[in-house]
Amino acid sequence: MMRILAGDIGGTNLRLGEFTVGTEEFPVLSKLVNLPTAGIRSSEDLLELIESCAELSWPNYDFVALAVAGPIIGGKYCKLTNADCVIDLEKFPRSARVELINDFVAQAYGSVNAQETIEIQAGRAAESGTAAVIGAGTGLGKAFVISDTNGIRRAFPCEGGHVNFVSETKEEFELQEFVRQKLNAPYVVMEHLVSGSGLSLIHEFVTGKQLTPTEVALHLDGKSETFHIATKLYAVAARNFALDVLATGGLYISGGLAAKNPLLVNNPLFIETFCRSSAYHSVLAMMPVKLISHDDIGLVGAAHYARQIASR
Repeated sequence: MMRILAGDIGGTNLRLGEFTVGTEEFPVLSKLVNLPTAGIRSSEDLLELIESCAELSWPNYDFVALAVAGPIIGGKYCKLTNADCVIDLEKFPRSARVELINDFVAQAYGSVNAQETIEIQAGRAAESGTAAVIGAGTGLGKAFVISDTNGIRRAFPCEGGHVNFVSETKEEFELQEFVRQKLNAPYVVMEHLVSGSGLSLIHEFVTGKQLTPTEVALHLDGKSETFHIATKLYAVAARNFALDVLATGGLYISGGLAAKNPLLVNNPLFIETFCRSSAYHSVLAMMPVKLISHDDIGLVGAAHYARQIASR
């Protein structure tokens, strides 16, 4: 029996999960702790928080996998993209086997192994085809999954949420300029609009009213202009990424925004926009599209990663 501590350190929340791995195919979650990320500035802060958490059994774990929202340098260092926090494994006790994993790589491992999903488009997955995983939350995450020569699925990170947003219509150009000026940014990137804060910016552009993402979500009834713009832009981001990696293995939508507001992606406008392509409509229409509604899929994915590393 192997004991794993998985952590999902995002821009807003820290989730810690204790898993056991035995003869079952999947790691089993036995304990779950949710904490705010705001008080964590360093590895020392993180360690102090973990050590003080009575629900956990630190340091009695065989493997610790920490999913972090940002690029990992040298496998040991990460400055979180949307939080004032630095994680450095050199600060951790040498006795603990700890590894960093990109948060969306963890989402990817969890997503492709998920048992409970919502089907957005049936499609037909190609055997051993590349799978794309995308999800809007505090930011916009992306990762892709391929099968190696031994049939083992491996996930790889992307930072595609920070590529330039490109408007297609006059309205989108006006939205782009509104956001650029609002944020005093040199240019607008995809996660400025396809994220929780993006939802607020779209709503402010449409209505002139400043609301939190949670407040805007209350108006996402499928009829408002905010809903239509947000759905279309999410679909465009998904389509572009699916084409970037040629996701014949399917597209998985993860992350908090769609999980909490399934209608945002589970509607005809999303699929119509996703499949719109003069050259690749038929390919996109054949890609299975699934929504992951599990809140802790990042933790589950980190545990899958730990189990895979340990087995090697």
